[in-house]
This record gives sequence, C-alpha cells and structure tokens, in this order.
Amino acid sequence: MWLVSPDTGAFSSLGSGWGGPTLMTTEGGFIYVIQDNTLWKVDPNGPPNHNFVGLTGAIWSGATSMTSTPDTLYVIRNSTLYRYDLVDDSLATESGPIWTGPTLMAGRFTFVK
Repeated sequence: MWLVSPDTGAFSSLGSGWGGPTLMTTEGGFIYVIQDNTLWKVDPNGPPNHNFVGLTGAIWSGATSMTSTPDTLYVIRNSTLYRYDLVDDSLATESGPIWTGPTLMAGRFTFVK
C-alpha cells in the first residue's frame, strides 16, 4: 500500500504485506482496508509496518463494497449490509440479503461554500 501526496505526487510505502486488499475507505484521518477477509485500521502517519491494527477477525469473505460516514463504516458482504461503529467497535446487520449484483456505495459529503 502506498501513500501519495496530493500536493507533490511523491509517494511512500505504508509497509509490506498488503497484497490483494479488496476494499478501502477513509474516515477521521485513517484508512480502513479489508484484506485477507479482515478489517484493518491504517494510520498513514504511523511508522511503516507498525501503522495498522486488525479491527475484526477474518469475517469479511464475500465483501463487495465499503464506504464511511462520520464514525461509521458500511460494508456489503454476501448481499447483506453491515454497519461497523468506529466509536464503540460494534458490528450490526442493517439489512437482509437484498443487495445482489454489482454494488457501489458513497458516503455522505458536506459541501462548504
């Protein structure tokens, strides 16, 4: 996984071992990655190879989409929508298996004029 500066285009490694991440989103200055069926929290400002922590076990087989809103991640896995609360580390099922076929999600954005 690589961190790229939006200002200069310079890039640096966030550490090894990130072969095959399947989903990524950002929230609160952190990167959240599903890789090897595990949800990881990555601190892009932490030292390489010591900047990540697993938030769940390997429960995300079949995950197809992920997004975030303030303090919350949403993941579709096996056609079911899940909510992961970043404040209390709780996981909840938000729907039955109704999200079939290709799916994409976007978080809620606030535009400031």
